[in-house]
Amino acid sequence: MDKTDGVIIKLGPSRYGITGRADVDTERITEIIRLEAIWSNRSIIPEVWAERDETLRKQMVDIVKRYLAMERLPTPEEAHNSWMKSYFEMGWKYGEKRDPVLKTHPDLVPYNELPKDERDKDAIFLALVWAVKAIVKEIGGGCERWER
Repeated sequence: MDKTDGVIIKLGPSRYGITGRADVDTERITEIIRLEAIWSNRSIIPEVWAERDETLRKQMVDIVKRYLAMERLPTPEEAHNSWMKSYFEMGWKYGEKRDPVLKTHPDLVPYNELPKDERDKDAIFLALVWAVKAIVKEIGGGCERWER
């Protein structure tokens, strides 16, 4: 497993006496989403982390870092709109099939036009981030971006 980047969560001091640091490997978060896509038979299965374009990996790390720092996470619709904006800025456009070479993606549509499984995926991703946030808050600490 090639760890290229992620988020560092600095822990402690906390009421549990836990100090130190934990690496929230963005690769693991995206792998959970990828496996959910496979298990759910979704039409779009993301590439494994190491095969993703560097720009897409950086964008995902930045999103996780930003969400971990937010007081209130976005709704799935707000997250989708933000994702669409960043993909358009990277030169992607709507296409019936996801193609990283042609930079086409079928999810570059308004949130309410997404298939239910894609809306569910957005909610699952936010739930994962919320769970990490809740653990960090309970233990005490903060986060920062890191790259290797």
